[in-house]
Amino acid sequence: MKKFSSNYVLSPDGALLKYGIVAVNDEGVVVGLTDTGGNLRETDRLEFHSGILVPGICPVAQERISSETENFQQLISEIRQCSGMNELFAVLKKFQEENPEESIPEIWHLLQEKGFTPGNRSGIYVISGADLVHFRLKPDSRLKKLG
Repeated sequence: MKKFSSNYVLSPDGALLKYGIVAVNDEGVVVGLTDTGGNLRETDRLEFHSGILVPGICPVAQERISSETENFQQLISEIRQCSGMNELFAVLKKFQEENPEESIPEIWHLLQEKGFTPGNRSGIYVISGADLVHFRLKPDSRLKKLG
């Protein structure tokens, strides 16, 4: 089993957990999410990454999205054409630039199906280079797959 932590972890309900921990088994399936309350302690097999941990986005989640705002409808249309997470991330960075009032948790929560819930195998990604005060993507923000 591996454990991943970051400055913030996006919870299934869209909240950001300071120094949360996501545990996955050897097949990459989420087996637990721990809210540390912002008090991270060293534990066995814990990898810390600077940034925000987010779950991968499944095609199923993309299909269930409905939004009343024109901005999100355009985003959803563009996302459905993406062939992978890196392409999707580029679309999200463009959306963030055009809609600075939206935050990473709001955008990502809209697009995820299960988040870091037990049984989810959509992958774990870290967003680095983001504004961790206002939770906004910046032009130089990067997305990296961890597990």
